[in-house]
Amino acid sequence: MAQTNAFIPITREAHDDLLAICSRSLPNEACGLLLTADYGGQKQIITGVHEIVNAHERPQQAFLFEPSSWMNAFFETQKNRQRIAGLFHSHPTSEARPSHEDEIGLPLAGDGLCYWIVSLQNAAPAVQPYIRMNGQFMPYPLMFAKISI
Repeated sequence: MAQTNAFIPITREAHDDLLAICSRSLPNEACGLLLTADYGGQKQIITGVHEIVNAHERPQQAFLFEPSSWMNAFFETQKNRQRIAGLFHSHPTSEARPSHEDEIGLPLAGDGLCYWIVSLQNAAPAVQPYIRMNGQFMPYPLMFAKISI
């Protein structure tokens, strides 16, 4: 899961799917993968999301990828010729900022990780992308992409 671009734009459809997964999981935190596909050398674009079961003992306050759900998602991604661009999870009652609990739940915590948090604390969801660099989460703007093939 190497990410070298500062921003990864997302399609409106993938963004809508992301919000639907997070809303459907309430009052628990949702978690999963952000997926890209190869569009002939174009910049990486998030075109899909894949929900992973939250196996944390306190799913309303934290997330932990359930191992078999994580493995199934990984293999399905490979089968569909997609790439894992990063991870997402939701905060049902707090802002879209990484917490200590988030760091514990991340299955892959290396630098270059694209990591998105969806806050559902207000009526309008807030989505905040981050890139992990030098052990810190750096916020990046949410950008939408239009795919033309």
